[in-house]
Amino acid sequence: MIKLKELMLLPYSDSIKQPLTAEHYKERGGLIASLLEHRPVQLSLALLLLTDFSFHGFGYMLCRPDSDELSQAAMRREVSGREWEFLQPKSNLRLRLVSFGSCRPRGNEKRLH
Repeated sequence: MIKLKELMLLPYSDSIKQPLTAEHYKERGGLIASLLEHRPVQLSLALLLLTDFSFHGFGYMLCRPDSDELSQAAMRREVSGREWEFLQPKSNLRLRLVSFGSCRPRGNEKRLH
């Protein structure tokens, strides 16, 4: 993903058509293949939106709890108003990535973090 990350550092005004190489397309293909080899999305599971905003950019991940019973039970507890159990130290609960994205802030957006 090194080549794709390099593209993210280019100024917004620059076109990315020029610096694209076969290595960029190879990394993109590998990323798509790794996302597609996971299990299909189960519509019956809850969605979680995790976000982060900083001076460097805004990022989000759309996740679902894993289909194992422990993760499902923790999600039911979360929905009922109990404490967040995912992403805690020593937790064996798993979240599965559904989608992700990011963007860099422009202008005054950099001062909003």
